[in-house]
Amino acid sequence: MRRGMTLLEVLLATSLLIALMAAASTLLFGLMRDRSRVLERIEALRTLDLSLDRIDAAFATVAVRAGSGAGLVTTDSSITVHAAWERPGVPTDVPGRHKVHLEGKGAGIVLRGAIGTGLEVPGPGTLRVRVRHEGAWHDAFNALETGALPDMIVVDAWLQDDPTEDMPPDRRRVLVVVDSLGGAT
Repeated sequence: MRRGMTLLEVLLATSLLIALMAAASTLLFGLMRDRSRVLERIEALRTLDLSLDRIDAAFATVAVRAGSGAGLVTTDSSITVHAAWERPGVPTDVPGRHKVHLEGKGAGIVLRGAIGTGLEVPGPGTLRVRVRHEGAWHDAFNALETGALPDMIVVDAWLQDDPTEDMPPDRRRVLVVVDSLGGAT
């Protein structure tokens, strides 16, 4: 004789199905939330990389004594590069000189260009700039006042407000000054 399912068995099976669906939906929503955070972090890192690339490119063209405004100025949390585009026969004191400023203090990291263009790294961020000049590390440097470029600049960037000392940076960029003979100074 064929036996059917009792009401108790149907209710038990339905309860198990509902519990499994609840667990699966919780897992799915958690994965979607994590995916969103990962995508936001990737976007922040891409923007940070682009900002550091622009500082690096501007630094490669920096001139210390090429007219007023050319040079390099740093603080412990910012770097400003004034690059005079020197070409034979072209005066270097023309307006519109390429200027790039990168700054980051807790609230975020922002890159500004000479004509108001810029990038803002999404979310919080902190920048630390250290300069090596004449064998010593400095938190601030002004190439115009010094009359020379530093040997090296280290830019550390974190995608958070207040990193601890032992926390490695999310990105580190080392800018080295190459002398006229092709070697690093």
